[in-house]
Amino acid sequence: MPLRTRCARPSIVFPVTGAVSFPRPSRTGPLPVLTCLRRTAVDFIDTSPQRQEVFSPRSRGRCGGDPFTAVEKGRALSPMSEEHGGDIWGAARALGVGPGEITDFSASITPFGPGDAALEAARRALRLAGAYPDRSMRELRGALARLYGVEEGEVLPGNGSTEFIYLVPAVFAPASALVVDPCFSEYRAALEAYGCRVEGLAAREEDRFLPDGDELFAAVDGGGYDLVWLANPANPTGAAMEREFVVETARRCLRRGAVLVVDEAFADFDESLSVKGDAVGMENLVVLRSMTKFFALAGLRVGAVVACRAVIERFERLAPPWSVNVAAAAAAVAAIDDAAHAGRIRRWLRDEAPRMRRRIEATGVCEVFPSAANYFLLKLRPPGITGRHVRKLLFERMMLVRDMRGFRGLDDRFLRVAVRLPAENDMLARGLAAAAASGQRSP
Repeated sequence: MPLRTRCARPSIVFPVTGAVSFPRPSRTGPLPVLTCLRRTAVDFIDTSPQRQEVFSPRSRGRCGGDPFTAVEKGRALSPMSEEHGGDIWGAARALGVGPGEITDFSASITPFGPGDAALEAARRALRLAGAYPDRSMRELRGALARLYGVEEGEVLPGNGSTEFIYLVPAVFAPASALVVDPCFSEYRAALEAYGCRVEGLAAREEDRFLPDGDELFAAVDGGGYDLVWLANPANPTGAAMEREFVVETARRCLRRGAVLVVDEAFADFDESLSVKGDAVGMENLVVLRSMTKFFALAGLRVGAVVACRAVIERFERLAPPWSVNVAAAAAAVAAIDDAAHAGRIRRWLRDEAPRMRRRIEATGVCEVFPSAANYFLLKLRPPGITGRHVRKLLFERMMLVRDMRGFRGLDDRFLRVAVRLPAENDMLARGLAAAAASGQRSP
């Protein structure tokens, strides 16, 4: 069956901030300008009285001396904050401290930060800030091809993997899609922005949040979906599917004329899971990669899509020009070539992740789910403790953990925590133990 993914040749306007306009498939008519990506300049420069009350240092008095409540209110004002971690800026404002004083377990990023070579490359590249970036991204493209073991024509760099999350529905124009819940919120947001009907297949707690193979295959075979979206390892659960299982899912999708998109944002921590080598030989398999997590380039924004040449060409036709700036491109190339720093990261996670898991389990506060990435999903055990209570107590100790209430299939008993340095992880364990000892129920 041919792929049901053709759309009329579109045009695209993709400013770095502000409203984003994407094409809708011709069958449904033109798409109005969207304030999508849900990350616009307004989220950062809103000076309305309400926003000022929440985030200004003076808000501590107006919020009854409770900066945690101020940040919770701020999340309600910003659609971004409720669905993404890493808001050290809002936390620092609420607590009246510098962002560097916040220990951030809510964003799953390597705690070492970028390597010295990447930072120095970015500094040197800033001398060219007055020039346009290389539109061909030839050097970065070549470095990514080496990193992923593919040809240059089989990989396309972009402004973080989120750029490609929003390009996927523009390229393939799916009318219906299947995601596995719980999952990263941007999959649904991107698909629904194009009018795509999105259905979820629940990965259950008793299965350690791995999708049931029979259920997934039955959904692919009989659901009539144009597109199926997986993440491996999964975010926020850390659950990992075997590579052969993912490849078999792609084969079944191909027989049904569907595209399989696999988000491998965390696969750098375990490359044995990756299907990027399979993607270049299959017309319906698309792999998204990120340099945010392992390489810690979150603030510079570098990601990539890996697929067969024909699919990469379709992404190229829609991708905005100059989406990777000169500093980001230079830092990414240097990071890829810095084998010593990468080795340090792998050794750290190999040693620290199991130690951190044992340390948290020893508190008796949480069940810690297995993870193939640099984070753990926790489930609170004591009946008298809520996630809000734990988050508040940790916040007062200048620690951020990830709220799971916005994820389908999870609730306020769940938290996600990044693996950080040993002393920081011990501090988190002590904070969790203090939450258990307090025995308070959050109002």
